[in-house]
Amino acid sequence: MINKIKHILFDLDHTLWDFAVNSDATMRVVWEKYALADWFESYEEFHRIYDMHNSILWNQYGVGMISKEQLKVARFWRPLEGAGLNDWKLSKEISDFYLDDTTTRLNKVMPGALETLSALKEKGYDMHIVTNGFKEVQYKKTKNSGIGQYINQIFISEEIGFMKPRKEFFDIVLSRINATPQECALVGDSPDNDINGAQEYGIRTFFYNSRNCMAEGMNTETIESLPDLLKVL
Repeated sequence: MINKIKHILFDLDHTLWDFAVNSDATMRVVWEKYALADWFESYEEFHRIYDMHNSILWNQYGVGMISKEQLKVARFWRPLEGAGLNDWKLSKEISDFYLDDTTTRLNKVMPGALETLSALKEKGYDMHIVTNGFKEVQYKKTKNSGIGQYINQIFISEEIGFMKPRKEFFDIVLSRINATPQECALVGDSPDNDINGAQEYGIRTFFYNSRNCMAEGMNTETIESLPDLLKVL
């Protein structure tokens, strides 16, 4: 069977860019810089509460309930407010610091990411990023980490006007790269945003289980590491 895949669509966070490591490094600086030990029992408690609110707020942002700015600040304000520090201005300062620092401190990529992208480029694939992240942050991550040298186009939901897994998101992406679903493959770590959305569109999918998600019942190819792609593409 002739391999018809010409374009590979990569999610960014947790797929190419090591969000967990990069974010944790900055959050620990936030913990020290803003003396959050005065308000929380431990860094782990603060991070757990932040993660809970961040997840809730991202879901609300995804369905248009809150704005981007509300999401960015409220995910810090809510944990602080719950600890007794009701300060929106401080929360915005922390948010601005966090978003800038994560793109400049480590910029660690997922294991084998750059080597895999280089090898796929050598094989002649066009590679693109498809992400729901904030545009001012995602461009910096891509450039500063070295990922960008292998990427043809970057598609960010904020600029597209629709978020993954919406059909309209993929409509626009495939139109701009002038490709059919059969000519594309998508690599991502989110069963809902990446895999299900792309599959419904008719795109071949590779589930990169970088966060040990429950993947039962998913009708997709699974990879344990990015270099595994070189065995099948």
